[in-house]
Parts: sequence; structure tokens; C-alpha cells
Amino acid sequence: MPITTIKLLARWGSSIVEHYLSDVPLGCLTEEYRAGRSAPSSAEPSSDTGTVSHKLDEEALAQLSKLTATFERQDLELARIRTECDKLRSAASWPPVVLNVVSGCYHHSGGYGLLPALGGTMRTPCGWNYTAASVRAVHEIPACTDPHMICSRCLPHLRQSAAASPSDSDSS
Repeated sequence: MPITTIKLLARWGSSIVEHYLSDVPLGCLTEEYRAGRSAPSSAEPSSDTGTVSHKLDEEALAQLSKLTATFERQDLELARIRTECDKLRSAASWPPVVLNVVSGCYHHSGGYGLLPALGGTMRTPCGWNYTAASVRAVHEIPACTDPHMICSRCLPHLRQSAAASPSDSDSS
């Protein structure tokens, strides 16, 4: 019987009941041990119990094999779903750079996803709102890009490195 039931029946709210009941399992174990020792033991199970236990073993093995097959199917399905999620995640990630098609200037995308928040706008760190502008998302700025076409507020390090490196036309 659960301790909470005993507390309710005895109308005791304190934990003293648990102290009194701590000896009860020991008494029950002793009684079960004595009953087990006095019961006649048989070295061999009877033919009826052997058949029943064999039947249970076969049923348990059949159920275990069904569960294993189900587990393997679900594991394959989970792997397929993970692969699909990875594909969708990579397709939904917005590249770090956007090109203003009108001006030809490259800006940092501002870290937005594929779609802006509902009712929100997508702005670059320099403040340019490119939500409805003509833009092209790019992963890299071409090496031959004029440094003046890289936003100095969005991508200052890229602009400095592009200005510092000699262009391909200077070397010929």
C-alpha cells in the first residue's frame, strides 16, 4: 500500500509514518524468505510449465524481432528526415553578402534568414533596407571587385584587403 494512502487513512501529515513503516519491508522479506524455504522445490519443471515457458519464450522472441524490425525502419526514417532537414537548412540560409544590383555595391546581409520577420525589414549593418530592393545573394565577393564597390560600413575588412591587394590588371 502506498505511504500516501496510509497517511491519508491515518490522517497523519508528518513524516513520522515513514519512520514507522521503515521496518515493514524487512518483516515482509523475512516472511517471504521463510515461505520460500518451506515450499517444496522441484529440480525439474513439470511438462506443463516447460511448454508454457517455451511458448512464452517463442512469443517474446517473435515480439522482440518485430520490435527490432520496427526500430530499424524508424532509425532509417530518422536518418532520412535528418538528411532532408540538413538540405532544407542549407537551402534556407541566406548568404552573408548581398549585391545591390542597381549600384553594383556589395553589402553584408545582416545575418537574416531567407525571409524577414513578419512585418519587419531586412537591413544591412550600414542601414540599407534591402527587403524590396533588387538584390542578389552571393556567398563570396569576386576577387577582381573594385574596392569602392564594397560597402565600407558593412564590410570594412574586406574593402581594406581588396584595396591593399594588387589587382590582376596591375600585374600585366
